[in-house]
Formats: sequence, structure tokens, C-alpha cells
Amino acid sequence: MSVYQICLILIGSLLLLQSLLGCKAASYSPGSRSILRDITNENKPAADYAVDLNVTTFDAVLRDTPAAHAVVEFFAHWCPACRNYKPHYEKVARLFNGPDAPHPGTVLMTRVDCASKVCS
Repeated sequence: MSVYQICLILIGSLLLLQSLLGCKAASYSPGSRSILRDITNENKPAADYAVDLNVTTFDAVLRDTPAAHAVVEFFAHWCPACRNYKPHYEKVARLFNGPDAPHPGTVLMTRVDCASKVCS
């Protein structure tokens, strides 16, 4: 599977999440990007909110999570498209995994670096 196909799957998953959560977030309308703008405009230090998975933690983390759903981003650290996409994925991960997450425990946002022999 190419990086392009993985990105398409991930974008589709994020759009599905947006539509599922659109009716639950009272202050934001479905299809609105204002929730991501609010997060971007805050002057908080950049942090990694997505959970990093590897060969030893992949099964256990996804099996034992209390979240009903999980989104797994498969990326390569050397890939320019993946590096450009990372800030956007982190914004969404902050909605679910961050300490001040508006939707904690709904979706577990994770990532796998395929360049580290996980996907081979």
C-alpha cells in the first residue's frame, strides 16, 4: 500500500470522525473547521498527543484501550508528505488524547512509523 493510499484512508477516517462527532459538539456545527482554528490559535507548546505504537505495543494498546474507536496513522518519518501532515493529525489527536481534550476517551489517536520495520 502506498503512502498516498494510506493518506486517503486516514483522511476518510478523519472525515468520518468529524461527521460522527459533529452533532455531539454543541458549540461547533458539522463541517465547521472552527474547532481546529481554536486549537491552533491557542499559545500552548506543541506536544505529541498521538500515541506512538511499535511491534511490541501495537496489539496491547489497541486491545486494552477504553476508547470505543482507534485511528492509526501509518507514516514514514522520512516522507515529506507525512511530515507536512503531522501538524494536522496532532490537532485532531489533541481533541481526543490531550489533557484538556474536549472528547476524551472517545477515539484513541495513534501512529506507527512504518520505516521502523513494523510494516515490512
